[in-house]
Amino acid sequence: MAAVVVCVGTLVACGGSSAKHVAAGTKSEDTTTTQAADTSTSDSATVARATSTTRAVPTGSTGVRGVVTAGPTCPVQRQGDPSCDDKPVPAHLVLQRGDGSSAASGDAGSDGQFFIAASAGSYTLTASSPNAMRCSSQPVTATSGHVTDVHVSCDTGIR
Repeated sequence: MAAVVVCVGTLVACGGSSAKHVAAGTKSEDTTTTQAADTSTSDSATVARATSTTRAVPTGSTGVRGVVTAGPTCPVQRQGDPSCDDKPVPAHLVLQRGDGSSAASGDAGSDGQFFIAASAGSYTLTASSPNAMRCSSQPVTATSGHVTDVHVSCDTGIR
């Protein structure tokens, strides 16, 4: 098994010290799994965990990476209002072969980022998120020794 670089960010509310976070990833033939440390507290703040399967993918990897976002996020979308922009969401993603079978799968962290190691080939990328009604599926081609970048859009159902 080869190690996969994984980022874990911390969010600190109301000051306080940041907590030590450790992350580890393993890469099997067709999948990547990540795990992050628990949330922790300091004297004056709670430190929340943000997980990510990161954009730092080992050189020469083959697979798909990207970000999953959901929107709209406001009931009345206002032009130029950044608080209403689509937001990154956690999701479960699956690369499906032409016959509908699963070739590989992975999860986007709370920052919406993911990486799925996969053999070279043509797939359909599907996603589901607890923060959205539905996510778009899309064709993806993985090329040997390269990582294909994608953006997955999900619909929150807010109108």
